Amino acid sequence: MTQAILQTLTQSFGSLSFVFFVIVVVASIVLAFEVYKSDPTSATNRIFVFLSMSTVLWLTGIYAADFLARNFQALDLSLIARRLAIFFAAPLSALFFLLSHTIPSPSLTLKKGWLYLIAFSTIAVMGVALSPYAFTGIHLENGNPVLETGPGLLPFAVLSTIFSALAVYWLVRKFLRTTGVEKRQLELVLTGIAIMLTFITLTILLPIVFQRYLPFFNSLQFLSFAPLYALIFLGMTGYAITKYQLFHIKIIATEALIGVIWLVLFSRIYAEDSVSGQIIDGLILLFMVVFGVLLIRSVEQEVRQRELIEEQKKELEESNARQESLIHFVTHQVKGFFTKSRDIFSMILEGEYGPVPPAMKTVIEEGFRSDTQGVTTVQEILNAANMKKGTFSYAMAPIDFKTVVREVVEKLKGTAEGKKLSFSFACGEGSFTILGDKEQLSHAVRNLIDNSVKYTPEGSVAIELICKRDSILLSIIDTGVGLSPEDKEKLFTEGGMGKDSRLINVDSTGYGLFIVKNIVEAHQGRVWAESAGRGKGSRFFVELPMVR
Repeated sequence: MTQAILQTLTQSFGSLSFVFFVIVVVASIVLAFEVYKSDPTSATNRIFVFLSMSTVLWLTGIYAADFLARNFQALDLSLIARRLAIFFAAPLSALFFLLSHTIPSPSLTLKKGWLYLIAFSTIAVMGVALSPYAFTGIHLENGNPVLETGPGLLPFAVLSTIFSALAVYWLVRKFLRTTGVEKRQLELVLTGIAIMLTFITLTILLPIVFQRYLPFFNSLQFLSFAPLYALIFLGMTGYAITKYQLFHIKIIATEALIGVIWLVLFSRIYAEDSVSGQIIDGLILLFMVVFGVLLIRSVEQEVRQRELIEEQKKELEESNARQESLIHFVTHQVKGFFTKSRDIFSMILEGEYGPVPPAMKTVIEEGFRSDTQGVTTVQEILNAANMKKGTFSYAMAPIDFKTVVREVVEKLKGTAEGKKLSFSFACGEGSFTILGDKEQLSHAVRNLIDNSVKYTPEGSVAIELICKRDSILLSIIDTGVGLSPEDKEKLFTEGGMGKDSRLINVDSTGYGLFIVKNIVEAHQGRVWAESAGRGKGSRFFVELPMVR
């Protein structure tokens, strides 16, 4: 009963075995080519190439032997093919061990003595594999080839077991010691190798070696599954490639797909009975060869461009991070110098060092004003940088926004009257309580009103505060220089200034309205500007949610 189930499973997969074989062979060759091309000098890459090629030769030997035995009853040739298959299988476990010990290093890390030992033992086992001591003969039972094994397979089994165990040991060891992307890569590679080796050992190696003690198994019962086991390893490696960009999966997938299409089209030529059909299939194959080469080159170019973009993006991010760090350092230092100088001017003006001569007082007052402006400018740059990084904090509490606006209006009234501007403040009825940071909102309101005063050479600046249904609306209307459509696009951006801003306000940093926007939005509000154009005045609006 159990034997019948095994035969049914084998027959079911047997029809797909050639498909698995072609896919695995093409994928292995393409993967090996791409890995080698990515870094021909890397020891890890070279070992991977040898491992892939040994897998291809091993599978080819298996299928050649099976094909010769089943279809032509050429048992002598089939036996030679079986010996060649085991000959190419002998280095697999050693290469697995070398790969696990080296990955991802570009150079071999194993001592020369161990390398010589591995090479000698592997070559010795390969020699035994070709001798009559490994497979002594082959015969057919019910149309299926059955190998007759000899004592020469024991060294192969021992060597494979030792190297496979060491390979898993080193991968586990590295996995436990690494972190980040490398750890996730090793996890996937380790899982793929472990699954493949487990299936090969349990269903192919042990039944072949111990078939005389396990009559339950046909020694070749599961050989048709061999490509599937290899495909499991390639699939896990492919997942690592896709998810963590170990190699260029897009190029590999394209080349593998084109390769399979070429093989299918090439086989159709021989399957055709008519000459005309062969000519048509040949032309189709020629077209697909040209199309495939162009497609592969196009994908390679796209991948290279994306890699370049990613590399430049990373460099730009690192440069921006260094620049921000430098700005913070410089601005903190400069602010300290300005603050110290301003305090000295302040103490002199307050008479702490004695009476100040009238001729000197004007100069000291200008120094005090200049340093105060310097502190304000540096603080604006620091605030803008912190807001951009998201590290700026607010002390939220219920406040009366009407009081905030009135206090700012009173402080700026003298500046407006000094320019002989009509300066007014109107406030509607209702509650103006909001949840906010009083100091930061005062800074935002002051910045908006101060801007209107500075950019209005003559005329008026009118401030109005009204209650709407669920919000409070502050409007600042001036008869100043106005805004062009281009100015409005830059107005609330980092470092954004109008075209002629510096001509009117030499102290403009371009960060003022950027800070206003961040403060207002942090309070769940919005700020915007309107203007009929240059020379036609401006209207700035701030809308904030009301606390009920």
